[in-house]
Amino acid sequence: KEKLKDWFMIIDSPPCQVMAETKTLAQRVDGIVFVVMANKTPRKEIEKAIDNIGREKILGVVFNGYEQVRKSYSRYYDHYYKGK
Repeated sequence: KEKLKDWFMIIDSPPCQVMAETKTLAQRVDGIVFVVMANKTPRKEIEKAIDNIGREKILGVVFNGYEQVRKSYSRYYDHYYKGK
């Protein structure tokens, strides 16, 4: 393990609620980056998965597929850039 201390291995696994192997894998790794699909993954499923894995294992979250509405900001920027 000492030889590999600066190495990272990324394993793409199925969703926690779908495969039992995912939970087993989560128990054997040092940390997890949790990927959540916007407007698809129910909040209760996310909370259940986090409880099953353990919060201490989660290094971060990727919030995938989110589209931000920026109408109020875009008006400001349009006005600002047209004035230059």
